[in-house]
Order: sequence, then structure tokens, then C-alpha cells
Amino acid sequence: MSTLMQDVRYAVRTLAKTPGFTAVALATLALGIGANTAIFSVVNAVLLAPLAHPEPERLVRVYQTFPKQKVSTAGASYLNYEDWARQTRSFEDLGAIRLHDYTLTGRGEPALVVAGTGTSTMFRLLHARPLAGRAFVSSDDAPGAAAVAILSEGLWRDRFGSDPSVIGQAVSLDQRPYTIVGVMPASFKTPGDLPAQLWTPLSQDPVFADLRQKRGGHYLTVVGRLARGVSLGQAQAELATVVDGLARKYPKENEGWGVRLVPLAESLVSGVRTALLVLLGAVALVFLIACANVANLLLVRSAARAREVAIRASLGAGRARLIRQFLTECLVLALTGGLLGLSLAYAGMGALRRWLPADLPRLDEIAIDRRVLLFTLGAALVSAVVFGLAPTVQASRTTLWASLREGAAGTGEGGGAKRLRGLLVVGETALSFVLLVGAGLLVKSFVRLQEVPLGFEPARVLTAGMSLPRAQYVEPGQWLGFYTSLVERLKAEPGVEDVAAALPLPLMGGGLNFAFKIEGKTEETGSDLSANYTAVTPGYFRVMGLKLVRGRFLTDSDSAEHPKVCLISSEFARQFFPGEDPVGKRLIFGFKEPVPREIVGVAGDVRRDGLGVVSRPEMYVPFAQDPWWAAYVAVRAKGDAAPFASAIRNHVRALDPTLPIEDIQPMTRTVSESVAQPRLRATLLGLFAAAALLLAVLGIYGVLSYSVGRRMREVGIRIALGAQRGDVIGMVLREGLVLSAAGLALGLAGAFVLTRFLSSLLFEVSRLDPWTYAAVAAALLAAGLLACWVPARRATRVNPILALRQE
Repeated sequence: MSTLMQDVRYAVRTLAKTPGFTAVALATLALGIGANTAIFSVVNAVLLAPLAHPEPERLVRVYQTFPKQKVSTAGASYLNYEDWARQTRSFEDLGAIRLHDYTLTGRGEPALVVAGTGTSTMFRLLHARPLAGRAFVSSDDAPGAAAVAILSEGLWRDRFGSDPSVIGQAVSLDQRPYTIVGVMPASFKTPGDLPAQLWTPLSQDPVFADLRQKRGGHYLTVVGRLARGVSLGQAQAELATVVDGLARKYPKENEGWGVRLVPLAESLVSGVRTALLVLLGAVALVFLIACANVANLLLVRSAARAREVAIRASLGAGRARLIRQFLTECLVLALTGGLLGLSLAYAGMGALRRWLPADLPRLDEIAIDRRVLLFTLGAALVSAVVFGLAPTVQASRTTLWASLREGAAGTGEGGGAKRLRGLLVVGETALSFVLLVGAGLLVKSFVRLQEVPLGFEPARVLTAGMSLPRAQYVEPGQWLGFYTSLVERLKAEPGVEDVAAALPLPLMGGGLNFAFKIEGKTEETGSDLSANYTAVTPGYFRVMGLKLVRGRFLTDSDSAEHPKVCLISSEFARQFFPGEDPVGKRLIFGFKEPVPREIVGVAGDVRRDGLGVVSRPEMYVPFAQDPWWAAYVAVRAKGDAAPFASAIRNHVRALDPTLPIEDIQPMTRTVSESVAQPRLRATLLGLFAAAALLLAVLGIYGVLSYSVGRRMREVGIRIALGAQRGDVIGMVLREGLVLSAAGLALGLAGAFVLTRFLSSLLFEVSRLDPWTYAAVAAALLAAGLLACWVPARRATRVNPILALRQE
């Protein structure tokens, strides 16, 4: 131990004597380790950390599937859920939940809160332990049971001031009193990472009253806890048998539908796993490049210390002793760099959370925890070995005779050290090429994604979402009256071009999907056909700028007293009326009961679920014929739409002072948020690639600069013998280009292999896109030439007389 402490003190003194080298090495390591720590903290929270439920490995998500239309993640109806729970033995418990918006009043300003309305078994299967009070019990599930609610810790703190006596008090939701029976801790997560602020029994959900007896819906998130000793495959087989039996018993609603079980943790991250692993791999490559750069710096430093090492060896220091000393220096350097990197990651954690997409699962769990600290320590130790081993071994081989032989003549550096430095630069260039290709592919994919036709015009459109309390607004006539009045009031505002109400809006996903039949083709269609459903007021098509392909748009005359009509999208017409004119034909569908509707027109396709998602068939119905309690209001302005936010608030308050308004934002922001994840991937990988390119350029520059410095006498002799300026520049450039070309060849092979992991993240771009590979190769060669140019110019300025006199 005393010898180790002596080595540490000597290492610190040695590093302090070379502040330039130490600062550059520490900065390089801090950036490499800090970037890895930051990205790993995200991967750890999202992919690696276990769910905050007891025995999370037994929790599974139950999806319904419909292979004919490539549906693999649908929910379930309550009647199907009941049959699954009653007829299976593979589950300790099955629970169901859905989201519902409530208007909370009586506790400050009215607010729209998101509630998880679920069965009592959901809390039981999650082994939920309330912070105060109790969870739901089976009696809460019964129709007509007392209205009760459980608060989240966040809502309890923000709206109730963390009052411990809140249990037993009433809270007003949709103008109806609910008794608070419990408070859930902040660590409690609703299955599916649903953003619930409170929970109510499913039996109290006003929407559920309309859906309870409809077997054909797919609105519930179903989660199960496997019984002890039961595998996922066994549960899948048993539940599939039950589902097949229900399809035979209820063919109208269940024919063609299957079931799929997925571990709950996996279901949360299936959409982001590949992207996060790609980013982690990219930042790991940056880390290796940083290590290679530090190794090159150490090789230069070891060459400068060759005489010192030779003298120490001649005085009796063995090779093992020298290796231990040099590795101790590397370890001190690595641990200091790791500490700085950890500080950088910690300082940037808040900014990183804000930068990440809001829909990233488990976003609030990202933190520097014990696992991340161990990762940082491991990265520091690995870096010490990676960048320190080769220079240490190289330095320990130095002898006094070899040192004098290589140094006295001044005609160059040792062949072994030169080859090692060259190999490190080749490796840096290869890794940089792989990163640049990946970044180029993602950037090109992102550009292609932004070029996708939206099908609507988002400019100058402001949207606002609202939900009418069902206890207060009971009848559909009340819903229609409220939104009609609000639309008419906003239309009267100066500067407004048009206003509409609709549910849902483009790019917001979700919404409704209805089964339908084509009148006269019932035998061919059965229950196999479904399409997206949107209820709109007549001005919707003008506000959103949709194109009319055939027939007419919906108008004010399509009221509740007139015949039922609908309008379909172009994709709907292509799929279900190929080679036909659909206008005048009739579809049979509806929310409460299927009714015939005449198709009066065909509109252009819009992207409803995302720019990268192919447009699905869409059916539009007049809001007056099928009103909803929840809707979005969209205002198209003649100029800037942002100032009309206050007008929306004022008119809503005039109609109902207790009604909260949520999500007032320009439609352009909705478009921007829809590509948040692809933008983040392209940006981060681009930054990593730029850092890798910079490090590679510095590596090439460092090798050539050091090589030229060591070969001053040789260059002087060449000039004295008649070598021209171009000859000297060519000699240095050739050396740099050989290194770059070797790195490109190696990187090309690596890119062919590694970019296959990017395939699922690309949009309309091949992972082997030749233009991207060519552009990256050209950029890397150009950067390599730039790195070579400064040492080459320096070589041409050598005075042969001075160079020879120095020796």
C-alpha cells in the first residue's frame, strides 16, 4: 500500500508538471465519459431498471390482435375482460383500466385532471401500497357503489397542500362529489405508464356506462399478474384458447381477433428500445475514439520520457515496476476524468430531461443512481486500460541503448511507436466513419419525414382541447349546444377566418376506430372492416385546409334532423371501393348503434397517427348528427393565430366559468412534437458524429505533427538535396491520406454491419444509401486533408542548415 501511495503521489506530480497535456487528456476523457454517463442514465431508467412494483417479472400486458389489418396492440372490451378473468387459471389477477378526463373544481382554479378509471383488481395485482388511506376494494366495482377516488401524491401536494386529513373529504369531479379514500405515492405507476393524476373505479366512469355492455370495443388496457409457476407461454396458450372460444360464441364482435401477452416492462419500451440502444452504441464509439486520442497523447509523452525511463531501468527498475507506475498514472488520469465526466452529466441532467420527448416512458425516473455511478466508475477503469495499456507496454520496453539510438540521430521515431500511433488513428477514423454514416442516414430520414405531405395546412391554426363534465352536461343536445355556441362566438372575433370543433385532430393519434359494413355487401365485410372515426363541424375542412377529391364537404344542412351522411378519405375509397365511385353509397356504423349513412364526398388523406405512419381509412361524420362531450376547437386566423388564445379562454368562461381549457397551442407545434423522437435521434447522433470527427481530425493532426517534428533532420536533408516544396507537402499528405484511406476501408466494413440496427429507425431511406456513404467518405477525406495541411506547411518551412546544426 505504501508503494501504491508513492506511485499515486509521483503520478500526480508528473501530471502537474505537464499542465497542457493533462488538461487536454482530462477534457477528452471528461467529454467521453460524461456523454456515456448521460445516455446510460436514460437507458438505465427506461430499459434496465425494474418496474416499481413488487415482483415485476410476473406482470404482463394483454393485447388483442387483428392480423388481417395488422393490428397488434389493441385493448379489450369489458365483457371480454370479464370472460378472460373468469375462464383462466394462469393469472393470479387480471385488471383493466382506461383514462378519463375530469373537471376538478372547488380547489383553486378549475382544472382538467387525467384519471385512471380501473377495476379494484388493478391495485391488488400491482400490490399497491397507499401513502395514506386505502386502495380500491371489490365493493367499489359494483354498479351504484359510492363514488370514491384515490389521489396521486403530486395532486395531493399541489391541490390539497399535503393535508393529512384529506382522507374522507370530498372532491368535486365533473360537478359530482367523490370521497377521497387514499393517496398513492409518487413512485406508483399506472400500468402502461398512463399519466394518471388520480384514480376512480371503472364503474364510476361516465363513459363506461355507455360501453359496459358492448363486447366489440377495444378501450381497456388489460394487465395481469401470472400465477406462481406459470410461464408466459403457458398463459398465452390458455388465454388464446379462451379467446378462440369467445370468437365462436360471439362471431360478430370477436371473429378474427387474437390475443398476445407481453411482459409489462417490455410493453412500455418497445417503441424506444432500438433508438436508445443505438444512441448508447454511438456514444460508446465516441468513448473509444476519446480513449484512442488519449493513448496517442500518452505515446507522444512516453517518447518524450524515453530517457527518463531508460535511466530508471538502468538503475534497477524492473519492467513490472515500470508498468505499474505508468498504469498508476493512467488510473489517476482516468478516475479524475471520470469524476469530471460525472459532474458534467449531473449538471446537464435537468437540461437532458427537458430535451427528451415528453412521451418517452419512465422519463421522470431518469437520474444519477447507484447503477449509473457504478457504470461511470467502470467506464473510468476501462478507459485506463484501453488508453493506458499500449503506451505503458511500449514505454516499458525502452532501453538506454535504444533511446540513444533513436533519439540521437533525429531521423525519425521508433518503428513500433509509429505503427501503434498509426493504428490508433486508423481505428479513430473507422469509428468516425461508422458514426457519420449513422448520423447521415438518420438526418436524411428526418428530412424525408418532414417532406411527407401532411394532408392539411397547419399554419395560422390554433387549437384548444376541452371536455364537458358528464354529470353537468348529460344530454348530447347540451354537448352540441355548447360547442356550437363557442364556434359561433369565435367566428365573430375580428381577424378570424374560420372556426371548427372536431374530435380528434390530425397527428394527435388515438381517437376512435369503428367497425362498419357497406350496405349491400354484408356477406363480404362481416366484422373484418374498420376505419378511423372523426366527428367534425362543417368548418373543419376549411380550417384544416383539406382537399376535396370527389363529391362535397359536410355543410350546415347536415343537421340532426336531416338524413345521416358521412365523408370518407381517399385511402378509404382506395381500400374499400377500388375502381368505383363511392359517392352515393351507404355505410352502416355508429357509436351507440349502427345506422346507415350516405357517403357524400371524398377528402384527401391526412396523417392522424404520425408523419411516419401510413394514413388509415377515415370516416368523417357531422358533429351535429353525432356530438361528443369532448372536442378540440380549431381557429384559423387571417394572420398570427397566437393572440386568439385569450379569446378562446374568455368565450369558454362566458359559457361556463367552471370549465378548464387545456392544450392551447398552434397546430405547427403539434406537427413539430410529432417528430420529436426522430429529431432527437438525428440531433444526438449528429452531435456524437461531429465530436468523433473532431477527435479523428485531431488524432491525424497529432500523428503527423509529431512525425514531422521527429523528422526535422530528414526533411532538412531532403531540402538540402533539392526536394521542392511540393515534394515535401506530398510526402506528409501521403502519410496522412494512407491513414485516412485505411480508416475509411475499415469503417466501410463496419458501417455495412452496424447500420442494420438502424433499419427500423429509418423512413424511406435504405441503410446502404450510396449517396450518404459517398458524402461521408468525401467529408472524412476532406477533414483528413485539412488535418494534414498544417504539419505539411510546417515541414516546408524547415531551414536545412538550422535542422542539421541542431543535431
